[in-house]
Formats: sequence, C-alpha cells, structure tokens
Amino acid sequence: MKKILSLTLILLFLATFSAMAEGQNEKLPYQELIDKGLLYKEAWNNQGEWEIAEGRVMEVAYHPSLRLDNDRIIAVAGDKKYGRLYDLTERYKVSDYYLSLYKPDTQEFWDREAKIGRAAANGLITINGVNWQESKYKDMILKGTFGRWPMLNDPAYLKYMLDPKYNGMTNKYIYFCDGVDLYLNSDRMDVRYELKETKKKLPIKVFSDGGNSMIPLRGVLEELGAVIDYNSKTKEITINDKGHTVVLKQGSNIAKVDGVVKKMPKPVYTVNGYTVIPLRFVSENLDHWVGFFPEDGNRIAILRAKQGPPTR
Repeated sequence: MKKILSLTLILLFLATFSAMAEGQNEKLPYQELIDKGLLYKEAWNNQGEWEIAEGRVMEVAYHPSLRLDNDRIIAVAGDKKYGRLYDLTERYKVSDYYLSLYKPDTQEFWDREAKIGRAAANGLITINGVNWQESKYKDMILKGTFGRWPMLNDPAYLKYMLDPKYNGMTNKYIYFCDGVDLYLNSDRMDVRYELKETKKKLPIKVFSDGGNSMIPLRGVLEELGAVIDYNSKTKEITINDKGHTVVLKQGSNIAKVDGVVKKMPKPVYTVNGYTVIPLRFVSENLDHWVGFFPEDGNRIAILRAKQGPPTR
C-alpha cells in the first residue's frame, strides 16, 4: 500500500512539475485558461496536451486566446463534456527528431495526427479558436481521417463532419447510426435520424419470398434519403440516392444501376395494391448497409451509410 501511495504521489508531482515547466519556459497563449483552471495536466499527458475541465470544452475551443495569426497550431478535440487541447507546435518541440517532423503544410503531417487521434475530422472542434472546417488545413484533415477510417467518406457521415453546427457532437451523431429497422412479417418500422427515433407503420408487412425480404416501394427508401419517381406510362420506377440511380420496372427482375443492367433475385410486383421490391438488392446498390438479426425478433437493419462507423 505504501508503494502504491508513493508511486501515486510521484506521478502527481511529475504532472504538476511538467505543467509548471511548460508554463514557465514560455508564455503560453492559453495561460489565462490554465490560471482559471479550465486546462490542467494529468500524469499521462504529453507535452502540449491539456485536459479540459468537464463541461467547459466549447468555451475553451472558441476562446479568443486561441485565435492566433502565426504558424502555431492549437487543436481542440472531444465532445461538449470531455475534451483535450493539443498544442501541436509545443508537442513537436519535445526533441529535435519530432521537430523535424513538424511540417503542417504537408499531408503526411495530418495523416500522422489522424492516426494518433489528435486531429481527426470526427472528433475535432476547432483549430486556433475557429471551426476546423474554416481552417486552411481542412482538406488535409479530411484526407488524413479517411486514410485511417475509409468508411467515414460517406454522405451519411460527411453531413455531420462538414457542418460546424455538429462540432462537439459529431461522434455522437455518427454512432447513432442513422437508418431504419424493419421486422420480418411485421409492418413495424423504427426510424433513426439525427439522434431521434421514431416508430412508424408500413402499409404492408415485410415478408420473405424465396429467402428474399420484400419491402413496399414507398415508405422505407424515403426514410433513407432516397427520391422515388414512378412513370405510369412506362411502369418504370426511378430511385435516386447518394449519387446513384436505380431504375426498376413493374413485373421485371432486370434493373439498371447507374446505367448498368443487373439481374435481381426477384421481380418487382404488386401485393394488395402496393409495389414491392427486393430489399437487399436495392438498398446495397444505393450504398446502404443491410444486416439481418434473427435473434432480435427477425430485425432487418438498414443504415444510411454503406458501412457502420469505426470500431471504438
């Protein structure tokens, strides 16, 4: 027990000493935030890394003291409750080797920061006190993020990364997994969108036809963001979503996907006056992930995204 207490005291001393040394060697632009207790050091923090007081992240992220007009880069990442300030310039001063790597105008630099997790688009809030989306490094930050997590380069996730109104909440929106849940042999539909879940009812039940889940044309795809048009003369159905176009025809199992002819497992047909289509074929060709969970009441999950978010 004495050894554990001694080790704890040593770690606390080192953290305090490191914070004092970092503040004394140079007048830090965010010294005011340190003095107010909004920034503090823990034993695990590296040079240039500061924990932000709980619930004060957005206040720190947009603080005027961070709005610098020089080459120093100060990033704030996290959510509205917990976050960190990364003084990247200070971090790279730790040794001559690291200083030689400090080349923020290169893609290699931002690839490294995204890989480490200090500056990835899904967690960043600000660069130098302004929305990171307004930073001159925006495109390199995005490219670095997609290099680490390719699945995030999807309209369903980009929406939350590119719009500054989601800063501080980006990951929460991403991991909510916008989409719909259907249930085989049921007309129940649960819609997830922008942190809200709504229960709705389909005009007919989802059913299986030879192992293929069939869904009503209207009601499901629109909730995923698709726009549907029906030509009564040609009996053609055009579905536009995420830059893709799928053209179907009543009574036919032939589809055109972005102009390419493909064969569907089942034709388009009518049940009780409602047009039904094969769920998996249409959804996946519109870049939506589909999963079937028989252990969960035969739930069929369809995401707005092509893939689920990164594993945490």
